[in-house]
Amino acid sequence: MPYTYLKMSLRFSDQSRCVLLSMLFSILLFACTPLPKTTIAIQNTPTLWNNKQAAVVLTYDDGLYVDLTNAIPALNAVGLKGTFYIADFGNLRTQIPGWKATALKGHELANHTVYHPCTGGTGRTFVTPSHDLRFYSASRITDEIRSMNTILQAMDGKTKRTFAFPCSDTRIRDTPCIDSCKCFL
Repeated sequence: MPYTYLKMSLRFSDQSRCVLLSMLFSILLFACTPLPKTTIAIQNTPTLWNNKQAAVVLTYDDGLYVDLTNAIPALNAVGLKGTFYIADFGNLRTQIPGWKATALKGHELANHTVYHPCTGGTGRTFVTPSHDLRFYSASRITDEIRSMNTILQAMDGKTKRTFAFPCSDTRIRDTPCIDSCKCFL
């Protein structure tokens, strides 16, 4: 299959250029990372996703203020959409107008729990005892997910959304919590 080259001359601000270069570097790094053969699934169809052969998903964790001030304006400037996994680090109330505007521009607001709990321990000094999954229960994490869904619905009106486990930690104590969380997503 021949390659098609497209030369484009675009002007971006330094901020937008940095965001775009960071995104492109991440995409190239992922594309060049070998995956174990057991994790690769090939589907023989010309329309894999939304009548496209491929998709790139830009995700941002934690719902940080810098997302509202830097990432979203840069994405909007080049017509790209992102998924923002939002948690409350104590300032969500002041960010609600910005997140509402973000949703209206077509970006996805996604659930990252209310308090961003992670498993504490060695190398995880940032985890406070009150938000340490080693001391959580299944009902507590599902309550956080349910509460964040309600907060996000008040911002964007949607009832279905994606979820990312904070710190990629999927266990409460030693028990996988994915099954108890599925019904809230």
